[in-house]
Amino acid sequence: MLKLGILTDQYTSNNELINILQSSDCELLQIKEQSQLTLLDILVIEMNGKNPLVETIDWLIASNTNPSMFVWIYSNTSIENEKKILFELGANDVITSFDDLNKLSYAIKNTFSRVQNRVSDTLPKTKNSLLNEQNQTVLVNDKEKQLNKV
Repeated sequence: MLKLGILTDQYTSNNELINILQSSDCELLQIKEQSQLTLLDILVIEMNGKNPLVETIDWLIASNTNPSMFVWIYSNTSIENEKKILFELGANDVITSFDDLNKLSYAIKNTFSRVQNRVSDTLPKTKNSLLNEQNQTVLVNDKEKQLNKV
């Protein structure tokens, strides 16, 4: 199962962001330490607190330790001037209004769908799927080849 981390000061059941993220088909983790970033497929950062931009930049820089992780940022206030900085530091998207939370849920759903397909495509096929002992064939480059007796 893919793992989605949420970085927020208000990790409560009445937080609308948490409710939307919990509807995703993933394991939802509350992130408190930067060492947890290596465990994630997706990180959602909620910009809040006394120095939201400084804290967010710090987490974005730390997220570069996991280059395959997707990072979205949510702020309930307008941050038009800061968006360019956030994108340059590696944010995949910046959501700046409560109304766009549904957009975030669709983006996460679509991303997880693509990531899961990539993961299943790269998994090695089991011995049973490559070798058919019953009719003595082997699957090579998606073509069934007859085995010869020596």
